[in-house]
Amino acid sequence: IGVSASTCNDLLLLGENGIALGGLSCLIGHCFPVLHGFHGGKGVSVGAAIALAVDWRVFLVVIATFLISAFLSKKVSLGSVCASVSISVAALIFQVSTPRLILAFVGMVIVVFQHRENISRLIKGTEPDFKPAKI
Repeated sequence: IGVSASTCNDLLLLGENGIALGGLSCLIGHCFPVLHGFHGGKGVSVGAAIALAVDWRVFLVVIATFLISAFLSKKVSLGSVCASVSISVAALIFQVSTPRLILAFVGMVIVVFQHRENISRLIKGTEPDFKPAKI
């Protein structure tokens, strides 16, 4: 479903499972890098790339969700968490393949897990607002 002849080259190595394994490996490597003592980023940028690997329509939903929720709340962390949840919802709506759906759900779980401290501050009302840097 959703695979055209032009994307056939993307499927040469392990097919759909390869896309899912590659995306998951990138996310885990970003969130838990060995050379930094398994402490790293929260994986949102890689999550956006995963959304694009899942389906271009999912990617558009994820980006729109991030922008709307971050700008309305003035909290980047809330935008990140909302975007990570939207990847799974959009993957279900657009009926992506099973490996891509699993990638979307596992990616969502990892990003939400990595943001657990931010979520706690959001609930307490102590999460800082986003302030653009002065040039």
